[in-house]
Amino acid sequence: MLIRVKGADSGIEDYLENGQKQGRENSRDELDERIILDGDLDSIRAVNESLDNNGEKYLHVTLAFKEDELSREVLEAITQDFKAFAFSAYESDEYAFYAEAHIPRIKSYVNSQNGEFIERKPHIHIVIPKTNLLSGGYLSPLGRIEQQTAFLEAFQELTNAKYGLASPKENRRTGFNLESEIVSRYKGDEFIGREVFTGHHKELKTKILTDILTRNIGNQDDLMALLSEYGSVRIRNEGRANEYLNVKPDPAGKGVNLKEYVFTPAFLGLSAEQKRQELSKVASAQYETAGPARPTPEEYQAILKDWHERRAKEIKYLNSGNKKQYAEYKSASPDKKAAILVERENRFYAKHRKTDYDLEDRDPERTLERIRENLGTVDRHIESASRIAGDLDRAGGNRTRRRIGRALRAVVERLARDQGRAVEGRETAHELSGKREADNVTGQLAHDHQEQKANARNAELSEFQEIRRHLDAARLLNALSHSHGVISEKYPISKGKDGGDRIQAGTRNLNVSDFLTKELNLPWAEAAKILRETYREQIGRESPGMGRQRPGQRLWDQFRISRKDVLLRNKAQWEAQRKNEADQKKAIRELFYAKRGGILGNRSLSQAERKARISIARMERIEQERVLRERIRKQRDELKASQRRPLKEEYAEWLTLKAQEGDVYALVELRRMQRKEKERTDDQEIHAGSAQEHREDAPFLTGSRLSYQVHRDGAVTYRRGANAVVRDEGRFVKVLQADDGNIETGLRLARAKFGRKLDIRGSDAFKAAVARVAAEKGLYVEFTDPRLNAILAARRAELQQARAQTRPGMPDSQAPRPQPQGRKETTGPTMPTIESVAPEIQRGQYSGRVVQVDANFVYQDHGREIIRHDRERFASAPVPGDYLRITYRDDQMKAERVPEKTRTRDNDRGR
Repeated sequence: MLIRVKGADSGIEDYLENGQKQGRENSRDELDERIILDGDLDSIRAVNESLDNNGEKYLHVTLAFKEDELSREVLEAITQDFKAFAFSAYESDEYAFYAEAHIPRIKSYVNSQNGEFIERKPHIHIVIPKTNLLSGGYLSPLGRIEQQTAFLEAFQELTNAKYGLASPKENRRTGFNLESEIVSRYKGDEFIGREVFTGHHKELKTKILTDILTRNIGNQDDLMALLSEYGSVRIRNEGRANEYLNVKPDPAGKGVNLKEYVFTPAFLGLSAEQKRQELSKVASAQYETAGPARPTPEEYQAILKDWHERRAKEIKYLNSGNKKQYAEYKSASPDKKAAILVERENRFYAKHRKTDYDLEDRDPERTLERIRENLGTVDRHIESASRIAGDLDRAGGNRTRRRIGRALRAVVERLARDQGRAVEGRETAHELSGKREADNVTGQLAHDHQEQKANARNAELSEFQEIRRHLDAARLLNALSHSHGVISEKYPISKGKDGGDRIQAGTRNLNVSDFLTKELNLPWAEAAKILRETYREQIGRESPGMGRQRPGQRLWDQFRISRKDVLLRNKAQWEAQRKNEADQKKAIRELFYAKRGGILGNRSLSQAERKARISIARMERIEQERVLRERIRKQRDELKASQRRPLKEEYAEWLTLKAQEGDVYALVELRRMQRKEKERTDDQEIHAGSAQEHREDAPFLTGSRLSYQVHRDGAVTYRRGANAVVRDEGRFVKVLQADDGNIETGLRLARAKFGRKLDIRGSDAFKAAVARVAAEKGLYVEFTDPRLNAILAARRAELQQARAQTRPGMPDSQAPRPQPQGRKETTGPTMPTIESVAPEIQRGQYSGRVVQVDANFVYQDHGREIIRHDRERFASAPVPGDYLRITYRDDQMKAERVPEKTRTRDNDRGR
């Protein structure tokens, strides 16, 4: 576990509910199963919105885990442990506290901003408003975070030991961030910079690390000597546990902090081989689980003991800003310090435990009684909010306390009304939405209960019993790798006693249904849909497809650059949305202040009347803010919907356009990123005769008035005019219209992709036509089917014999050409006017005299054959009698006239 604390002034509630952040396109409900561990989010919102200060309004604490799975009990226990740690010096009615765990449904994703691959893990978010609900004063239980590093680390490491969790001290290069998102990159580097460093000064740090390795730097003194070559060097926090080096290459610029593990004595002290082993570690595709509890160093236990006995109370009671009092405390003996803290504690509670009852007609306890009656359970956190509201009203005088009290009471009453209305028809509504009715523990318990009932009820259906027994788990994992970022390699597959597949997730062996609901935490309605669709594909004999592929870096970088305008537009729309929200909130706030000012300035009103009217105005403000929140939520949903398009769809469309422009590598990438391989029909198809011969980067066919269209699934359809004649499906070529010209096109495309050896699928008539056309067009191919090779050889012999009978003694330009037996050659609108063969456009060379030119072709005498070249390939059409050397390389033609003195050599080569 890694603990991090930061403060903020707004936005946490929206983030927890909706989950959007830069570079990530999924909503919260798509990303995670939210588990409410403690508190009520609406109460937190009410408290935060009631604070008028301009600075930070709450603490946001994140507990991040390396483990892939943690039980609900462990998450709850860790939350309560942190609560006890943070509020060691406080009583329960002094603070508002909220915690929710995020259990990933999307297991990994690609960051749209930088192309990083993000693996997601469970984590806990904790929110603590910075106001003391008892005194109305400032609350910061952890004080200045940078001064509590040792205490936070002690809590972190004791917790890791207690629950058997991975420690960041033992996993320095895992790199999990504040949300347990483990980052790796698509770059091809196996080494150093992009793997070790993030943020600014990456290049400088990479160079320094390279020098450490190549020069075998083994201690801090040697490192400082090395750094002096880069600029001035100093030690920051010298003598402390968080000591680190700083180098300043530019005297006029800022220094660069070298805080990373690779610049610490612990790393420098490793041998050269150990250093390289440490750097070569990457997050492996293995499922991480918690281990057994382990003992913790006494050092940490002593630090935590000191926190509870001294430091937590110092933060609470000695932060008044009175320097004289603080100096007196610092100079006191330990016993005197303890006495001062006890005296301050007693004085605080004596002041703020007054009983000035100022209750309105509403009774929060009755509200809670109605909640108990409706739900049959007690939400201790709503009860706490109700109690706090009453305590604040009784506590007298302070406007902040009264405002918070009214806000909390309004939340409690709204929850009671909403939950009361929701009792009837709860099961149906839950099954449709899969969402809890309120973001509090009561709502979570009700959600869990209904989900368990839905799972149990549907598990008995015969449809899902069959699916659990027969669904291929590998197929399911492949599908989930695309839809939910599941890293398939982390989940071994075995067989259960019922014959159905089991997917191992840590120590659990889950059937396909349980994997969706217990590992991906999907609501049953969504899990059932996935099971049905995947099983339907299986029994329909669709290809199981390929697991999700990571994008190639070069094309991905180009794609990201192309999206900049879209991102800037989206950013501007969100900025306008946030400004509009702020303006509306400000208008409500100012209206309330104006009303309150008018009431306070009205001398004709009694004090009781002023109090009543201000209370009404405050409740009106709370209601207006509630309505505004709903309106804002709807506006944000609409904006997200207008901008939202899965990144993989954008990438596929961009690749399609690039491929349409002739980028062969974009076509290869488009096919590689497909979820499913193309399903073959074995009808008029040409496949590779050898798997080793397959070339995905074969060039597009052009010429002979062929055009092509690239489809989103990576298929390429070739057209002659308006007619689709051949489709390149990636793993095979399909002839759509089986006349001779189209078969020839298909053969040439297959020859470029698969090499000379081909496997022909289809009817016997189609196979025979392919073999005959290959012979008549002079294509250098062979087939996996011996019968087709026999047809090919026989037809070649017939053509050679026919040519031999007609050539002796006849002028080249006058020699008649035999027509194929029993047929006429047809190639649509471009039918040759004399018997001829097409050139080998991938790798062919032809020398000879031009014997005829028509509207479509240039006919060249090439010894034993007349070769026809597409006339449109020539910059200027030759004339009969011209002697040409024509060379083809990868469908590109080069034609040159041959001088008289070199013709003999060309004729010898040609014949």
